[in-house]
Amino acid sequence: MQDLMRGQPKMGAEMGYVTISNWSITKWTDEMEEFARKELVPLVLSAGAKSVQFVRTQELNTSVITQYEDEAAATAAQVKIAEIRKKLEMNTPLTMVSANGGVVIASGP
Repeated sequence: MQDLMRGQPKMGAEMGYVTISNWSITKWTDEMEEFARKELVPLVLSAGAKSVQFVRTQELNTSVITQYEDEAAATAAQVKIAEIRKKLEMNTPLTMVSANGGVVIASGP
């Protein structure tokens, strides 16, 4: 059976845990993109994330997709993530619209 599974997509808890937060912005600028790359990515990673992506989903919307090793790591990071989110809403033109998270159930290369 082990040979049959070799090269197959992983499934279940070994895949990790992902959070997705959706944000709106009053005006999209090159400065905000640079701020995301230089400031926000390192901040989110320092909170315990394995990886993070900022994705421009519409003209004035972005999604932040954050991957953690597992649900315990995501839970442990949430205090720091909440602080980051609060500062963003207070000090930038970003407003969080929604946030969700869950265990990855399937993934491919």
